[in-house]
Amino acid sequence: MQRRAGLLQTASGDLAVTGQTIPLKPCPCCGGLAAMHANVDGWTWVECSRCYLATQYRISTMDDCRPLVAEAWNKRQHEPAQEELPL
Repeated sequence: MQRRAGLLQTASGDLAVTGQTIPLKPCPCCGGLAAMHANVDGWTWVECSRCYLATQYRISTMDDCRPLVAEAWNKRQHEPAQEELPL
């Protein structure tokens, strides 16, 4: 596990926030490992470690915005059902 800017990240890229683990899906473009980032000013985002695709930066002075950033990263327009996957 890796600790960065007050958050805990597991080797699989999942984010541990306040006792719960939020799994981060692989990058939708290249399948790379996603990681949560935060800078000293409080801006938070998720970024692919391979192609550097990233969510929008988000900041909050009241609530923890990391779950919202993780949710934005994990949201996909269309996830094919098992029967839709090509063989």
